[in-house]
Order: sequence, then structure tokens, then C-alpha cells
Amino acid sequence: MRPLRLILAAFAMLFTLAAQAQEFRLPGLEQDANTYMRSLTARSPAGGTPAARQQAEMRVQDAITKRDWPAAAAALEARIALGDTKPSHWLNLAQMHLRKTPPDATRALQAAWRDFAEEAEGVAEVPALILMADALKILNRPAQAVLALEAAATRMPSDARIRQQLSELRRATGILVTRVTTEPEADPARACMGFS
Repeated sequence: MRPLRLILAAFAMLFTLAAQAQEFRLPGLEQDANTYMRSLTARSPAGGTPAARQQAEMRVQDAITKRDWPAAAAALEARIALGDTKPSHWLNLAQMHLRKTPPDATRALQAAWRDFAEEAEGVAEVPALILMADALKILNRPAQAVLALEAAATRMPSDARIRQQLSELRRATGILVTRVTTEPEADPARACMGFS
């Protein structure tokens, strides 16, 4: 009977850890990203025709060919405004914002979040998580960049490049508070903090 309890306990723990690993949230980011999306779709509330969307995509490709990242970002925003978007539009927009000089890390973070929110759970979320980590580093938010890379590493545990980036960022960032649990009813009241 005891081995069965141990197996069930181990299974419950793994299930809980897997559920926590899939969860990735940054305070306020979802709201900011949704506001950004609404600001773009408000440009063309009725959406656009297939021909208009195709023309917008040609402008995007033309700007990318010329390596004109601000124009590419503007063209992608115009394409998104026309509706019928795919998650890849948001991922590409995040990349264009990061390639600008200077990079627009705030918009890149918001666009990457939109891609992350629209992708299927799992490995498909990794490119957005890596872009979010890059944007967060530029914004001098290393603790949140660590969280983004941890989420990417959880989704692709065998990717050595992600593990290396995460290890380097953790070393550069130092000790981070990962969890705070309070017990205000205890006498005296207690707080338990977990660190990376």
C-alpha cells in the first residue's frame, strides 16, 4: 500500500509542477498587449479586403528586403489592422520592433505576448518567450527575463541554447525571489520566501 501512495504522491507532484511550468504571466502585460492590439484594429474596424491584406504583406516584404525595420514594423501594424491575423504576424512585429535603432522593446514585448497568447500551448510558445526575454533585458527587467527563459526551457528542456542563455542570465541577475507565502494567522505572523 505504501508504494502506491508514493507513486500517487509523485504523480500529483509532477502534475502540479507541469501545470505551474506551463503558466507564464507578467503583471499588466496582457492588458497592455490587448490595448496595443485594439489600437491597431481600431484603424480599420471593418477589417480589410483580401487584396488590401495582400498589398500590406507586400509592403512588409519590401521593407524587410530593404532592411528598413521601422517601415517593416509600420507595415506589419497596418497589416494587423486589416484583420485576419495569424500569431506569426505578432511574432514578426516583435522582431521588427527589436531590430529598430533604437529598439522599441515595449512594443516588442507586447507583440510577442500577443503571439504567445494566440499560439498552441507548448513548444509553439517558445519563440515568443525568447523574444519577450530579449525585450525584458533591454527594458532592464532581468528578473522577468529569467521567468520568460525558464518558461521556454520548461517547454523545450532538451534545447541546450535556451538552457545556456538561462544559466548566463541567472548568473548575471543573481538571487531572485521566486515565491512568497504568508501565514498572517500564525502567532507570530510568518512569511516564507523561495529563492532561485
